[in-house]
Amino acid sequence: MLTYLFLLLSALAKYQPATIEPPFSPAPLLGEPDRPRMLKPAPALARVCRDPGSVCVFAGGADTYGDAEDISPRVLLPVLRRSFHLASMAAEAPPADRPWQVEIVARFKNPSAEAAINVVVLDKDDPEAIANKEAVMILDVYTQPTKLLAMRFDLRPEDGFVAGHSYLLRLVQTEDGHETVLAEGSVNLD
Repeated sequence: MLTYLFLLLSALAKYQPATIEPPFSPAPLLGEPDRPRMLKPAPALARVCRDPGSVCVFAGGADTYGDAEDISPRVLLPVLRRSFHLASMAAEAPPADRPWQVEIVARFKNPSAEAAINVVVLDKDDPEAIANKEAVMILDVYTQPTKLLAMRFDLRPEDGFVAGHSYLLRLVQTEDGHETVLAEGSVNLD
């Protein structure tokens, strides 16, 4: 009877791993950013992020809230703001060392390969850094081939993120020396 129950539960379970860990999975070194938390894309957010090749940015936690800024007709740029708790309402602004909590949904132009995806964050207010591909932060994520990816991570001031700056988020895969941009998007930090 237990065997039958085990087989029935095994057949009904639909296990789908969110990530494929690399053959070695080193822990982040002291001072390195934490790894992003891979998520199953929320249906509502996936519907919002419907354009192939786009990265949509949302507030990813209770300490951050999102807004949007019109930059041209039919184009909105997400703005993330750090919130402060009611206990500190007398404060004019949240502490400067508080990170922005980010959730992204990326819809790729083409399915990703079974290789690392680099989440590259570039400062749009520094055109020279963009031209030289000097990133503020690079995160490596591993996933099965997919066209839709969701994750959460923090943008920390100590890593170089500055309030009032705009950032370009670019998801890239490199195979055989060839770089493929899967998706990209922008966000303002306030």
